[in-house]
Amino acid sequence: MVMTVEREKPGALPMISKALPALFNSPSTIFLTARLMDILFEGVPINCTSKDFGPKAICTMIRANPKGLKQQGEDIFLFSFFGMKNGSIEDGRFTVKRGIQNPKDVGKVVAFNGKPALEVWSGPECNAFQGTDSTIFPPFISEEDELASFAPDLCRSMGAKFKKYESYKGIDVFYYTASLGDMSSNEEEKCFCPTPDTCLKKGAFDITKCVGAPITLTLPHFYDADPSYLNEVDGLHPEEDKHQIFIYFEPVCKHNFFFILFLSYKLGLLLMQPDLLLFTDWINLRLKTTRARVKR
Repeated sequence: MVMTVEREKPGALPMISKALPALFNSPSTIFLTARLMDILFEGVPINCTSKDFGPKAICTMIRANPKGLKQQGEDIFLFSFFGMKNGSIEDGRFTVKRGIQNPKDVGKVVAFNGKPALEVWSGPECNAFQGTDSTIFPPFISEEDELASFAPDLCRSMGAKFKKYESYKGIDVFYYTASLGDMSSNEEEKCFCPTPDTCLKKGAFDITKCVGAPITLTLPHFYDADPSYLNEVDGLHPEEDKHQIFIYFEPVCKHNFFFILFLSYKLGLLLMQPDLLLFTDWINLRLKTTRARVKR
């Protein structure tokens, strides 16, 4: 909350400073201590019972736009990273090509929620849809092709690049890796910068404009990120085998489609502080095909 105000309305920081004790039940430090289940799913309470000007003003804004919060009674709102998504159907409709005219267009995203491009970032390159929705890929993909897909939760498209040949459960596969890019040096990614004058360094991606909360993503332990991020924090040890995003792909000859045999998708959630990135969570998604399907 403080970081959002500092970014968008710095003049309101004194009011926020006075309001925080009432909203979060008088915390003793700037760090909030809560159960992991509350932070991820059940929710950390925001107390809107105070009648003082500061808390009341903030709670008026919360009530006007409670997206991402679960209301408990009239004056308590619960914030969590995933609580509102847990057990829900993803909110979004993809429009994709079927590849009738060109098989290379199979699964290609042409619209999301009826719109031909996003309206989140500052430039058309970042708002454009690239690739598929990641559930299907076109045939005839070679090692030179990038595996691109659009991720609604990140409000961006990402690409994985071929790195080497591998074997998975006796099957010859292509091994792909992905990164979060480098908006500080790649001109096509400059439109991801939080502002024209504040671009994050390599391996960090600010999703504040996407989710409405001041959250930055990196790979765990700042793997493949600018060394300066790692130098500011003790106790982190990036390792390729543990912290890389990688995918095993195998061409299914019968259907001429590429099939995901193994996906390891890892992201670290961080809060942006004025001089450093502070880790809060590490998301690890692993998707494996069954042995029975491999045999088929």
